Amino acid sequence: MAPASQGSAVRPILGLPVRFASLGEVADIANSGVDKKLVEGQAPVRLLNFMDVYRNTRITSQVVNATTTAPESRVQATALVMGDVVVTPTSESIDDLARSAVVVEDIPNLVYSYHVMRLRPDRTIIDSSFLSYLFGSRGLQTQIRAAANGITRFGLTRSKWESLRVPLPPIEVQRDVVRKLDSFTRLEAEIQGELALRKVQVAHYRRSSIALAEGTYPSVALEDVFDMRTGYTPSRSEPRNWTDGSVPWFRLEDIRERGRILEDSFQHVTTFAVKGGRLFPADSLLMSTIATIGEHALVRVPHLANQQFISLSVNSKFESLLDKRYLFHLAFGLGEWCRKNTTGSSLPMVRMVDFKKVPVPIPPLSIQRAVAEPLDRFEELIVNLGAELAARRKQYEYYRDKLLTFEEAPA
Repeated sequence: MAPASQGSAVRPILGLPVRFASLGEVADIANSGVDKKLVEGQAPVRLLNFMDVYRNTRITSQVVNATTTAPESRVQATALVMGDVVVTPTSESIDDLARSAVVVEDIPNLVYSYHVMRLRPDRTIIDSSFLSYLFGSRGLQTQIRAAANGITRFGLTRSKWESLRVPLPPIEVQRDVVRKLDSFTRLEAEIQGELALRKVQVAHYRRSSIALAEGTYPSVALEDVFDMRTGYTPSRSEPRNWTDGSVPWFRLEDIRERGRILEDSFQHVTTFAVKGGRLFPADSLLMSTIATIGEHALVRVPHLANQQFISLSVNSKFESLLDKRYLFHLAFGLGEWCRKNTTGSSLPMVRMVDFKKVPVPIPPLSIQRAVAEPLDRFEELIVNLGAELAARRKQYEYYRDKLLTFEEAPA
């Protein structure tokens, strides 16, 4: 990867020691926010919550949608102003700890929730955006991970947040670094916007096409079209189930990381782990029906999957009547149906009795292919945009760490 073009302010400082300080020395830290409870007679406020910070790097009035009430004293204590940096101080995943954003405009009556931490930097010595970018850097993330504790939810004590060490290059260098990193994030945002638009377009076209097929051609119940089998996790206490395995064993992570058309998995089992010696056939659909509902993929190779999935393989009666790509696109509608038809609260599950009765429209093969072909082109565009976004993000992370890595000068 070619090195970034470095401006006049950054070039002289790179590689030279700079002063470091503790986070508590450069910013006022507050993490006692407002809850969501509405109380009559209290002041109405706009509430910045965890997901607002998690999903954004810049906080504007368009980002904040939640409202609540709070006593006037709490409104004053938890108010957010332009230049404040907000951080996710705890998370169920250590990877989501210390996501950060900058408040870039004054928003009347804006306060932060108790799942958000506010930093009010001394902007004479540290730029707000520079500080926010630091939270994503390798140097600060390494410190945060080392200081974090927890089992089901991770976080740092206030004293550990305050003791984190941050570099303090000259303020003009900080601002130059911010300008360079902003250029990367703007480009990434443009690609994200186009990707989101294309996903909306393909979802609309897919729904319209499948709805037309449902209204025009005969349908057959899901259980009559597919052989259905539930996934399972082979015993991990039996080494021969897992040691040197070659059989793909799919989990949700495979879909999240590799997409909806799969040919291999991150984890593999051995043939000893296969119940009855029967793998799920190639070109089966996997549909998640427990906990995280409606995630799906077309798997092109013989395989197994964990218990979150139902495997749907076309039976011999309908095999010659259904196009695999048409089924792939049909699965998006099945996923939506699953998300709307669950039972249970702590552990959502699809109502399988009803799922088996979902109608599957079966138009002639020529119509199935006519439905699938334009959708395939949309999907290819989405995949390409996703790959471009991943490449840009990797490039950004490379330059972010390069521009935010400083040697600490002797005291």
